Amino acid sequence: MVRRRAFAFLLVLVLALLGPGLTARADEQVRKAPAESWAEIVDIPELDPARGAEIRNGIAYLLADTQIRHRDGGYAVFDRLVYKVADRPGLERGARLDIEFDPSRDKLSFNRLMVVRDGVVIDKLGEAKFEVFRRETESERGIFDGRLTAHVDLSDVRVGDIVDYSTTRNVTPAVAKDLLFARFSVEWSEPVARTRAKIIWPTAEPLNIRAVETDLKPSVTKTGGETTYLWDAVNPAPVKFQDNLPVDYPNFGFVEISSEFGWQAVVDAVLPFYQPAESFPADFEAKLAEIEVRHGAPEDRLIAALRLIQDEIRYVSLSMGAGSYVPRRPDTLLASGFGDCKDKALLLVSTLRRLGIEADVALTDIDEGRALEHAVPALQAFDHVIVKAKIAERIWWLDATDYLQGGRAANIVPPNYGFALPLAASRVALEKIPVKEL
Repeated sequence: MVRRRAFAFLLVLVLALLGPGLTARADEQVRKAPAESWAEIVDIPELDPARGAEIRNGIAYLLADTQIRHRDGGYAVFDRLVYKVADRPGLERGARLDIEFDPSRDKLSFNRLMVVRDGVVIDKLGEAKFEVFRRETESERGIFDGRLTAHVDLSDVRVGDIVDYSTTRNVTPAVAKDLLFARFSVEWSEPVARTRAKIIWPTAEPLNIRAVETDLKPSVTKTGGETTYLWDAVNPAPVKFQDNLPVDYPNFGFVEISSEFGWQAVVDAVLPFYQPAESFPADFEAKLAEIEVRHGAPEDRLIAALRLIQDEIRYVSLSMGAGSYVPRRPDTLLASGFGDCKDKALLLVSTLRRLGIEADVALTDIDEGRALEHAVPALQAFDHVIVKAKIAERIWWLDATDYLQGGRAANIVPPNYGFALPLAASRVALEKIPVKEL
C-alpha cells in the first residue's frame, strides 16, 4: 500500500511537470489566428421553416462553407460550419468540436469560434483549450495513418444557441504537391440552409470539373490571373440515404474537381518511388534461387513468388506522411517482416522481374474501383496497390496483400476491383480488370 501511494504521488508529480509541455505542443499543432484575407465571410442564413420537422439529433445546420485557394507548393482550405442547437439532445453534439488533420502536411488554425445567443455574439476562441489526440480508428486492421484530432469542449452552450466556427488548413502535400483534388457534396441527408464551395485557382491552370447526380453549376469569375469557381445551394432538399447502392449510383449529388485532365501527372508523381529493387538480402535471394531451380515454367515461378510474399510477410500499414503514397524499399520490408499494399506490391514486382517475368505496380481502389473510369484524374482516386504481370500474351492481376490464396497460376482469380492504373512509363491509361467466372 505504501508503495502504491508513493507511485501515485510520483505519477501525479510527473503529469504536473509534463502538463504545460503537453499543452504547448497542442497549441503549436492547433494555432489561433484570423482567417486569411482571401476567405469570404458570408452572413448566417436561415433554415427553411418547412424543414424543421426533418432535423435530426437536435442540430439544425445553417451554413457549410469550404473555400480553397492555390499557393506555392500546395493550397489553403478555409472551412466554416454554422449550426443551431435545436433541442436538448443537440447539446451533446453541438457543444464539442472534433477536427481531424494530418500533421505531416496540414498547418491547422482556428479562425473563429463563437456562440450567438439571442443575437448577441459570444467569442469562445480566446478561452478555448484544444486537446490533440491520435485516434488510429483502423489500428485493429493493421492500418496506422498518423492523423490527429483536435478536440475542444465549449462551455455554457444552451438550447437555441448558434455555434459558428471556422478553420484554415495550409496544405503542403508530401507527394504530388502541384496536383489538386477536391470533392463537395451538394446534397445532404439532413436539412441545411446553405452550402457553398469555392475554389480560387490560377487562370493559366483550368480545372477539370465533374458533376454527378446534380445540375448545380458553378459561377465563374476571373480577376488578376485567378479564376474563382463558386457552387452555391440554398435550402437543398434532404436526400434519403440508401444502403448497398452500386458505387456508380451514389446517394448524394456531388462535384469532383481535379487540376488534371489525364492520368500522366498521377503516374509521374509516384512512379519514381516504385523503381524495382535490383538486389536482395542473401536469405531472400536464396529463396528466389530455389524457386528458379524447382520451377522452370514462368507460370510456376509466378505462383511461387506470389505465395512467398502473400504468406510470409504480414500486413501492417504505416501510412504516416509520405508513407500514404511512398512504399518502403524491399530490403526494409524484408528486414521487418511486414508491409502494406504498396510495400508488398513493389516487392512482388521486384521479385517477378528477378525471375524473368514482366510486371508493373498498378493503382486501384478496393471499394470504388469499378467507378474509376468515370473519375477525374487524381492520386486520391486510389486506396490500394496491386500488380500487373504478363507472360507471353497473358496478363495476371495479383493482390500481394491476400494470403493462403494457393492454386495454380492458370486458375488465379483476379481481384474484383474494376479498374487499375499501371505505373508504366510506356503507356498511361486505366485498364479494366476482367471478371473471371468460377
